[in-house]
Amino acid sequence: MDIASAISMGMGGLPLFFVVLLYKEAKPKYHGLWIFGILIIAIAGMLAGSLDILEHFISEKLAAGSEKEVLKEAQHTVGVWIYIGPAVIAAIGANLVTEFILTDKSSLSASNK
Repeated sequence: MDIASAISMGMGGLPLFFVVLLYKEAKPKYHGLWIFGILIIAIAGMLAGSLDILEHFISEKLAAGSEKEVLKEAQHTVGVWIYIGPAVIAAIGANLVTEFILTDKSSLSASNK
């Protein structure tokens, strides 16, 4: 695994890991589902923005003439992760929001006890 892949996965994986741990410990009830869902979707948006900034940074280094082949590969890797990582993370958040919308409050409260 190259360094660009490691950074890209770390930028998305670590915040998601902490939110999922918090979700597991908090065991949210009815309104907690959409709150955690929106939080995870926000993480996906921030990941997309930060990976875009990283890609532009790599482009600037390429324009400056630094190690072209390595930076080209890093730019390609980050470009792929811009689409994959946030989409997967946002899908997890969307599932939580959908669960909130489709579930009755009484049945959800009874199943979480």
